[in-house]
Amino acid sequence: MQKKIPLIYLTRTAAIAAIYFVLTYFLAPISYGPVQFRIAEAMTLLPVIFPEAIAGLAIGCFLANLFGLFGIWDVVLGSLTTLIAAVLTYILRRRIILAALPPVILNALVIPVVIILSGADTAYYLLAGSILISQAIIVFALGLPLTYTLKKTMFLNKNLYENDKNHDDFNKFDDK
Repeated sequence: MQKKIPLIYLTRTAAIAAIYFVLTYFLAPISYGPVQFRIAEAMTLLPVIFPEAIAGLAIGCFLANLFGLFGIWDVVLGSLTTLIAAVLTYILRRRIILAALPPVILNALVIPVVIILSGADTAYYLLAGSILISQAIIVFALGLPLTYTLKKTMFLNKNLYENDKNHDDFNKFDDK
């Protein structure tokens, strides 16, 4: 028997992918390059609340990277990094600070490789430091407040989620 995916999850996945793509594409001057402030990365904590955000982030990143500066390396490795980070964020969802680390650390480790494979002659450690700092700023300064705001809003609208089995452990969310 084939399991049906509720329309709300598909809609949320598509919306997250679209928002990620639009934020990255239309803010291209700061979204791509050795120094990047990809505002869409603030959404990398959404798997803490919405498991379907894992697919949305991966799809949005894939689409955004199709238009990026670093070609196939970024499309494949960058998108795969986002997927793995989103899965790890979901796994660590009960500890929000720990959940914020995978997108920061994985991007700092992998994106410099993508940039170097694409022809840049900048030293790996300089790129890694740059990506680490910019990613940490986005995830911690924008992503955490976004996640807390959504959590609070969802708690206030709890009746919207009372029959949603994917959000059963939402109130166990720990902000340490």
